[in-house]
Amino acid sequence: MMNEGKPTGPLSKSPRLLSKPTGLLLDPKNDYVFKRLFTQAPELLVSLINAIRDREPPIASLEILNPYIDPQTLSGKHIVLDVLAVDVEGRRFNVEMQVQRHRAWGSRSLYYLAKLLSGQLKSGEGYESLRPVVGIHIIDFDYFNVQEVVHAANAVSGTDRVNGEQYVWCFALRDRDQPQITMGEELQLHFLELPKALRVLSGPSRENTLRASPEVRSGDGGSGDPGLVSTNFASALAFWVNFLKRWQEDQVMSSMNHPPVQKALNMLRAMSADEIEQQFAFERERALLIEQMELHAARAEGETAGILKGEAAGILKGKALGLEEGEAAGILKGEAAGILKGEAAGLQLALARLIASGMPEDQAREVLGLARDFGA
Repeated sequence: MMNEGKPTGPLSKSPRLLSKPTGLLLDPKNDYVFKRLFTQAPELLVSLINAIRDREPPIASLEILNPYIDPQTLSGKHIVLDVLAVDVEGRRFNVEMQVQRHRAWGSRSLYYLAKLLSGQLKSGEGYESLRPVVGIHIIDFDYFNVQEVVHAANAVSGTDRVNGEQYVWCFALRDRDQPQITMGEELQLHFLELPKALRVLSGPSRENTLRASPEVRSGDGGSGDPGLVSTNFASALAFWVNFLKRWQEDQVMSSMNHPPVQKALNMLRAMSADEIEQQFAFERERALLIEQMELHAARAEGETAGILKGEAAGILKGKALGLEEGEAAGILKGEAAGILKGEAAGLQLALARLIASGMPEDQAREVLGLARDFGA
């Protein structure tokens, strides 16, 4: 069921106003703006989820479980402003907008998804009461660098097989050799890579080449064919992607004839005209910028420390290597000197014995191959 209550948390306090330009639309990818839009109108979240999961049975309605935003958290570090919702079948949906790429992003995503699953059970409840959890992460960066080129005839949703870029990803527990065999639907994680999706869904080479999904066939956009759209927005997902990426382009926004996106755009305009909403969005944007700057500074400091440590280690290793080489050279030189000294002593003893046996010294030296001055 729909949650019709309008979140009032973010509007309960008036923040200290900072200098910020007005007259521009707020960025819907700002996670504060994103959460405000989709928690105020859960039907928009339904449309977005169905567009991303268009190969799954569509969901009809959602109840928002975390509609409120504490203004005090907007300037905090490492804060996740996600949207948590549940459908009529009890499935949990966790939708998150992310514009910054962090290390261990995949591990982080799985961790939060697993917490949503394990957090369902209360004391005494059995595992059979667990309901599936679906993570949907909309990311404004390229995360997967794998390209697969397949003939266009094999096209599937979320992939531009002509250009070889996949932009919608779905991960579930499946057998490696027989992927049609799954462990159930308890864990499912979707990624939508916005930059790739925009390149594919708005590229000039794609114009009028895709047929619209049933959800957006209400208007032909002037193409003359109700199954085609001349604006390149050939699916509900194309409308959402262009809304999220090109919200400042008036010409593109004027082509938004998909009703859910039209509503989202009107709500965004109303939010952008509200001074308090502007301020909260600005606070959140600034916090993310500071966090990013600190991460870059820490990374640069770590690289500098690594270079210094490497140089010191190199110097020590060079010194140690020099000592080892010196010791080795000394050993070899000593061994050679010892051998020569030993050989001389042996020849001296042999010469003395031959002379003692009655052999003339000159003859004895000739027999041993010794010079006249040897042993002198």
